[in-house]
Amino acid sequence: GTGIGLSVSLVIFLLTYKKESKKIVEFNCMPFEAPVGGSDCELCNTFKECSEYTCKSLGQACEIVNAGTKEQKCIWKNPRDVNSPIIYMTNVSKGLKYLPDRNLRPDKTGVEISKLDGSCIKAFTPLEFSILTKDSLTQVGEPSQCKIDYNLTTKFEDMSYYMGGSNLFLYNHSEKLSLPGPESINKIAPELKNDGTYTLYIRCQDANGNFNVDPYSIRFCVEAGPDTTPPIIENTNI
Repeated sequence: GTGIGLSVSLVIFLLTYKKESKKIVEFNCMPFEAPVGGSDCELCNTFKECSEYTCKSLGQACEIVNAGTKEQKCIWKNPRDVNSPIIYMTNVSKGLKYLPDRNLRPDKTGVEISKLDGSCIKAFTPLEFSILTKDSLTQVGEPSQCKIDYNLTTKFEDMSYYMGGSNLFLYNHSEKLSLPGPESINKIAPELKNDGTYTLYIRCQDANGNFNVDPYSIRFCVEAGPDTTPPIIENTNI
């Protein structure tokens, strides 16, 4: 009986035996640290609300532009970014078209605006167009400040007018001007004569201070002749 008891006890011991060891693990509760860089900054702009806290939590190099406005955006302010924004024409007034300007040298960019049949724009009518800016390296939309001028300058700061009268960093910019009139529809825009061919120049600057040294050009001709166009009611307000 004693031998059987010892055998049973040995089996139970072997079946229930566990080897134990101890290891010291050190845990520190540190504040959250945003990831290095800023490749995810633009994700914030897809949220319903992009706060400064949310923006900075996406990357160490994320920063808010247009703070406190409806156009508040989160961008990657990358000191290694030396690429200027690329400008694309996206829209023009109804009844008009735009095509790449074939008169430009291959290293220049710009468009020529005309009526649908290729003829000059009718005098004393409004001309409106919109552009989009993208990062030249990633081809991703890049909020930028854009200026427009009828004089060819060498630097962004030398240009006279902000597109649409806004100095905000935006993806899309629009300009509206008269061709011409005693008063410009948009007083920020230059007032032009009613004959000849004209060129407007656009430069856009990102939050890192990069701008296109060679301006984006918009060339068009305006029909010569007296003002025979009747007034158009653009808006009413009671």
